Amino acid sequence: MNNIVFNNNIYPSGAYYVLKQLGLVPGHTEPRFLELGKQISALGKSFSFKASLAGGPLFKLIYQIPSYLEITPIEFDKFFQVISNFIKYKDINIFLEKWPDKTNYFKQWYTQGWISALSKSVDHDPARALAIIETFLLILHDSWDEYSSIYKEKISNLSTNFINLEKECNSHNIFSRWEKSFGNQYPYDKLEIITCPESNALANSLGPEKLVIGSSKIDNCLNTCIHEVGVRTIDLNYLSTNVFTKDILINDYRAIQFLIEMEVCYRKKEIFPEIKVDKFVSSMNLEKLLEWRNNKSIDKELAKSFAYWYKELKELGIL
Repeated sequence: MNNIVFNNNIYPSGAYYVLKQLGLVPGHTEPRFLELGKQISALGKSFSFKASLAGGPLFKLIYQIPSYLEITPIEFDKFFQVISNFIKYKDINIFLEKWPDKTNYFKQWYTQGWISALSKSVDHDPARALAIIETFLLILHDSWDEYSSIYKEKISNLSTNFINLEKECNSHNIFSRWEKSFGNQYPYDKLEIITCPESNALANSLGPEKLVIGSSKIDNCLNTCIHEVGVRTIDLNYLSTNVFTKDILINDYRAIQFLIEMEVCYRKKEIFPEIKVDKFVSSMNLEKLLEWRNNKSIDKELAKSFAYWYKELKELGIL
């Protein structure tokens, strides 16, 4: 039986703490790191930490994946070597070989479309990308001990009763309601939520079955749980192997992500009437897509509908 669980993990908070110091996300900046932050920002969207849909490629490589793997400083050298090889060979198996016990779902989540999208951004200057990643890890390594005490204090000061919150989120039959709607099984064993006291994010995916929520949003996280289970029940692996969508996913991964988010928000209104205001709609600028979706029927084969919708939305300039 699938369930929602809450956990702590220092890496996403520590990494976000460094991103603040670099001036790449809102928060307290560190003057000695600002020049480096400006250099990274100047590289544009290809290296963006502020791009839509949970950040650009470097954000994925220095924040999402190491947070998912719960990397600690003793593994930073190992992780950097793995990232170097991954950028060079574009093979997700490199992660599986190094962390076999933590990567059971990586092939389902990190599809060829995801790898292609990342490669398009990084391949024009892989040396620069690796230099930024290495420098970031060095700063995080040097900040780790100092931040550990800050993190422990912030976590201990949270007023949330996580046991009750977990029970509340699991009482809404979220998995079964989405599975009935999509006709798919949720592909993972759980949804794991990590609290980040440094972030105000509504949600930031870390990978297959893990995500980060800013601690200020944690007490009102039911909609986030509902949304993220819905996104995952559509199943990227299904879309990446289906004849209608596999090529689109490779060539325009970002567009498929928007279609997934649109469909989840569209269905959420009917399936989960307890959600009165869906903040994901405004935070992801989905208003036009949802207005368009209101007038569309859907094929039994979701991937087939996605393929037709993709073509029409591209022609209309909405996607």
